[in-house]
Amino acid sequence: MEKWEYRMVVLDLSYKALEGPGSIAQNENELNLYGRDGWEAVSLTPQAGSKQHQATVLLKRLKRDPIRKIVREEEKSILGL
Repeated sequence: MEKWEYRMVVLDLSYKALEGPGSIAQNENELNLYGRDGWEAVSLTPQAGSKQHQATVLLKRLKRDPIRKIVREEEKSILGL
């Protein structure tokens, strides 16, 4: 039987700029990093009453070796996400 793991990511959807924090490009880059690591976005839910226009993205992937998680966190840190 396949085992899945899940992750929830909060994105800033304020679109104040094309680049930088809260930009479309930053959100796409963050989701693409997760995608390269095997995560698939399965839903996007706007956060009610959020002044920052945020949304929660639910990601899932097949459960795998915990060593990959450490590598993923280091990669994210290097890219400043």
